[in-house]
Amino acid sequence: MKKPALLFCMLLLLLSLPAQAAMIVNDHFDDGVLAPAWNATPRDNAKAWTYQESGTNLTVTDIEPTNAPVPSGVMANWAIYQLSRSFDPISNFHLDFDISWNEGSGGNSAMQRVAVQLGDGQGNKIAWAGYYDNWNTMHGSRAARGYPTDQSVQDWAIPPNGSASIDIIRTNGELSIFWNDSLFLSTFNDILVGEIFINFGYYPLSGATFGSLSVDQVKLESSDLSAAPEPATLVLLGSALGLGGWWQRRRKRNKHIQA
Repeated sequence: MKKPALLFCMLLLLLSLPAQAAMIVNDHFDDGVLAPAWNATPRDNAKAWTYQESGTNLTVTDIEPTNAPVPSGVMANWAIYQLSRSFDPISNFHLDFDISWNEGSGGNSAMQRVAVQLGDGQGNKIAWAGYYDNWNTMHGSRAARGYPTDQSVQDWAIPPNGSASIDIIRTNGELSIFWNDSLFLSTFNDILVGEIFINFGYYPLSGATFGSLSVDQVKLESSDLSAAPEPATLVLLGSALGLGGWWQRRRKRNKHIQA
């Protein structure tokens, strides 16, 4: 086989190699400090929070409300501490995160929640899933919601202290949420995703308590670039092109010398 033909085949081979999914967010909370890429913001009725990053967990042990707890029968705003990160919009993705919850010594009187949420970066929600304890007379539930259809599901049959692995996957608009590898909710949404949130919440009702909430890992990958070569492949491609150019110049120089 002639050299140019060989190089051409090499180029075709390199371009046909599949690329791996692009990593957007990957935090295992295992370095002792909250990564600066996260923006921590008190929202609604939140004033301050107590947390630590230890082992492989980001654990929240207290959220202080701005307003004093209200008596039963009076509505109050949740005290929410929110972590957020923005990124270039993506369409197809796989979000994988692990959470755990503990009602603490307060038992059923704990009113708290932890959820991971995806948005479009312009204030619109795409989907969220997590643990919700909205009542001070019973333990919490697992819950998920998809937008813009506002389709939701909630299940109270979970223990007061536990953990879960949650996956939110979207391919060509088909969005599925899995709880411990079992399908929990499915809907359709093709709005581009450009932001991720981790929400920790406490409801300041008189007599309500706060145990602890943890996130073990958050990993978001996108397959939008699956048809494009990976950087290592591009390096090989560049090398092959350079070699091809060198070979052509060498042939021309040899012809000139022979002439």
